[in-house]
Amino acid sequence: MTNVLSDLKHGFRVLLRTPLFTICTIAALAIGIGATTALFSVVHALLIRPLPYKDADSLVVMWEHNLPRNRPRNVISPANFLAWRERSRSFDGMAAFTQNRVTLTGSGEPQELATLVVSANILDVLGVSPALGRGFAEREDREGSARTMVLSHAAWVRQFGGGPGVIGQQVTIDGAPVTVIGVMPKGFEIFGLPADAYMPYQLPAQVPFRGRSLIGIGRMKAGVTRDQAQAEMEGVFAQVRSEQPDFNTGWTVNLVPLREQLVGDVRLAVLVLFGAVGAVLLIACGNIGSLMLTRASGRRRELAIRSAIGAGTGRLLTQLVSESLMLSILGGVLGVVLATWILSGLTTWVGSRLPIPLLSQVTIDPSVMAFAAIVTVLTTLVCGLAPAIGATGGSLVNALRDGAPSLSGSRRGRLIRQAFVMAEIALALTVLCGAGLLGRSLMELQHVNPGFNAASALSLRVTLPSRTYRDSNAQHAFYTRVMDGLRALPGVTAVGGTSFLPLAGVGPGTSFWR
Repeated sequence: MTNVLSDLKHGFRVLLRTPLFTICTIAALAIGIGATTALFSVVHALLIRPLPYKDADSLVVMWEHNLPRNRPRNVISPANFLAWRERSRSFDGMAAFTQNRVTLTGSGEPQELATLVVSANILDVLGVSPALGRGFAEREDREGSARTMVLSHAAWVRQFGGGPGVIGQQVTIDGAPVTVIGVMPKGFEIFGLPADAYMPYQLPAQVPFRGRSLIGIGRMKAGVTRDQAQAEMEGVFAQVRSEQPDFNTGWTVNLVPLREQLVGDVRLAVLVLFGAVGAVLLIACGNIGSLMLTRASGRRRELAIRSAIGAGTGRLLTQLVSESLMLSILGGVLGVVLATWILSGLTTWVGSRLPIPLLSQVTIDPSVMAFAAIVTVLTTLVCGLAPAIGATGGSLVNALRDGAPSLSGSRRGRLIRQAFVMAEIALALTVLCGAGLLGRSLMELQHVNPGFNAASALSLRVTLPSRTYRDSNAQHAFYTRVMDGLRALPGVTAVGGTSFLPLAGVGPGTSFWR
């Protein structure tokens, strides 16, 4: 331990004497370790870390599969869902939800809230409890029940100041009174869908077989596999199809494991990006290794003197690796700070543009810190051990006899340097080719004609409360007044309306073909 401390002190003085080399090396390591740590945190959150639900491996997402049109993940009919839940035996529980938007009034300016309309048992199926208050009672999703609402943590803080007095408070949603009964934990989401509040849907006693609008969630019983549950559900759906052939002919059921549903579309992209930043880290290690080898070769006279007064090869290696360790630790610490900044920008920028589930769960947690520590140790070995072996190889006596530092180093050192250079070139070409192809793809996508001209176009979204606008005539009259008013504005050349904006990623759940 005394020798190690002595080597660290000596290495620290050596690094201070070469500030330009030290700063450049630490910066290169910080960029490589920071980018790798940031991408690993994304990989960890999406692909490795257990999902934020109880026994998430037993959860499946339930879809209807339209066979003639090959739509394997179509939203399901409420009537079909209730029949599945009543007749299946492979599940401990089934729940369902759909998206909606409502208007909150009576608390300052009217606010539009993104809500998930859910079955009353959805929190029980997910195995999650509210952080404050309670969840939904068993029959609160039946028509005529008192209207209740559970807030998200963000909406609780934003709209109600984060006070506990919100429980039991009545708010006005779409012109009707609704009681707040709970607040969900911070960061809670269902499938990464944004929601300010959760409200139970209110189904009538007899649900007609028409329309498809729900996403189902099922918790399989212990010992039941996904294939067994799929087979049983296909049998159940065959019974329902025989009873309602006009509505269900051409349809079946599709169960998708929860993690596959959440990250299946982004898994490959995330792994490719992680491999790319890993290659960048290796390039940085190669650069630093070459610099340290050249620098150590220039110190051969110093190493020869230390050897002459009794330092063995192992002690010399320890000295050089200690210097590398200090550089790697400083680079690792700055890299973690850089990774935090990268993640902050990444989650903000990507989260506002792409609906990637679990993106809010990406954090620098103990597992990510452990990964950063392992990367730091590995960079120490790559950047320090190989150059140290190359610098201490050959005849140190000749270096001492020459009376001057050797500029070329030993033959072993030259071979190691050449290996570093070849590896760097190979990795750099791979990364550059991938980056070039990605850039070309981006340019091609930007020149695709979407079929409409979005220049100078503005959009606004309006949610009409059904309590005030009860039928299509009242809604039509409202939109007519709005469009007439917009057309009268100076500079407006055209006004139109649609349920869903083009390429917005959301569309109607049911279509019809003539």
